[in-house]
Amino acid sequence: DCAIPAIGQSNSFDTLTARLAQTGRAHENDNTAARLRSGSVGHSRKEGGLMERLFGDVVPSDARQHPSLARQPSTPSVTSTSADSFGIDNIQPRTLLTASVYHNEATHLWIATINTNQKGLNATNKSNASKYLKAFSFHTEREARESAYANAPPKMTPFAESPHCALCNGKFAVFRRPSHCRNCGVCICASCSKTWSHKSIPETYNMKNEKNVKVCKTCHFLSYKFRQTLLDGHYEDAVSLFHTGNINLRCQFYSTDGEASYPVHCAAEGGNIQLLQWLFDIHFCPL
Repeated sequence: DCAIPAIGQSNSFDTLTARLAQTGRAHENDNTAARLRSGSVGHSRKEGGLMERLFGDVVPSDARQHPSLARQPSTPSVTSTSADSFGIDNIQPRTLLTASVYHNEATHLWIATINTNQKGLNATNKSNASKYLKAFSFHTEREARESAYANAPPKMTPFAESPHCALCNGKFAVFRRPSHCRNCGVCICASCSKTWSHKSIPETYNMKNEKNVKVCKTCHFLSYKFRQTLLDGHYEDAVSLFHTGNINLRCQFYSTDGEASYPVHCAAEGGNIQLLQWLFDIHFCPL
């Protein structure tokens, strides 16, 4: 607010006008700064400028509203086996860390050994590398190989190799910090992430034992759509979504009400026997 000059001070019309103008500019500057931070002023920021270094470049609002999530409230009938037909874009199939399967002659069991951390791949000391390994034993080779695929965590894209968000393509900055999607490994900004319970990813994906993890909106919608196809009993669509590479068959789906819902439960509710056989007999999903 503009203070009125006290008695004895200059009370001229010019002085009062100048103070009002100065106050008005201050308010205008404050509003402009707020709009700059939100990205509502202009269509771009000077490359390498202070604002870009602090807040990143301006991302169009339609890029921030993920196309897949914009369609999430509706549940149209799914008839095609192409993931693109589900309204799912920006799918980057996860690249899994190394895993091996071998037969133990002494125990007659098949062992699936999984590397749970990228540090283990770069470790020159065998003892350091071995501490990142996790082993599971099974009676059949098929079970061991399915476990290795289901539990091998994705490689995390190095931040240095990803200066932009994988979804909205916004440039990372001081106040637009990158994080990893714990389900597929891409680098994302806060606006393009969702929060899952640790129960929605395999235990080997969460070696930090975090209660909640961040995932990208594409993986979030992919999981949502997969659950819907199971409930609707669409076998071919469920298989097509699984082959995108970022579906977890042995973990519960994201839930806001705390109710545990696994793929096998949804398939049973959908009433498609072929889907249940696919989950049990082909992928050895537990009840």
